[in-house]
Amino acid sequence: MVRTTMWLATLIVACGRGHMTTSPTRVELAQQMIARQLTADLEVASTQPSKAAIDPDVVLTSRIDTVGAGLRLLWFDVIGVSSQPMFSVLDTDTRYYRLSGFNDSQVLEAWSELITSGKLNCDQVIRVVTEALDSSGGVHTVFGEWASQTATLAWRQFAGIKPDTWPNDSTVRYSGGLQLRIVTTLSSDGVDPSPRLWQPSAYAFVLSDGCVLQGWHRRLGPRFGVH
Repeated sequence: MVRTTMWLATLIVACGRGHMTTSPTRVELAQQMIARQLTADLEVASTQPSKAAIDPDVVLTSRIDTVGAGLRLLWFDVIGVSSQPMFSVLDTDTRYYRLSGFNDSQVLEAWSELITSGKLNCDQVIRVVTEALDSSGGVHTVFGEWASQTATLAWRQFAGIKPDTWPNDSTVRYSGGLQLRIVTTLSSDGVDPSPRLWQPSAYAFVLSDGCVLQGWHRRLGPRFGVH
């Protein structure tokens, strides 16, 4: 009887604790991670340390893109920091990969997760990664084959102002089995009124067999508006 009473009491306490505290969601855990990164970013920009760390509540979920079964791209905005680029995180339900907004982005690791999932081909992985690295949120990231009128005008204007050393989109096969993929994107934050500002980016991806990423680089071009 005593043992049964003690067991019931323990169960009631445990249930009460479970009701009072809930485990954070995957999105909330990502918000906490970003808040800690923001704390570090802002502290090195000041002569005096702050009295408190950044509250995760200032990190707002902008959107969630499903890129494959069990693969989600999480986008976050930060309240009150106008110059802060958007954060993006690849969530696999078991771990996160830091992408846009982080000074230690895990592009190689995220790429490996995407390509080995078997849910995306090489071209799809390139699109997901280049959009994820767009600091304005990837909503208005366009490639050369994009057919919309606004983007066509942007491509034409960029062709007239791009640096002489700007690389052409290409695929090159090196000896030893390596392959080079060069991709240019234009991205805009979509903020009106027009003209929007477009950010050109040239990406170079060095791949081995099976679309395994071995090295990469992003080159930013001059921002411009469409007239």
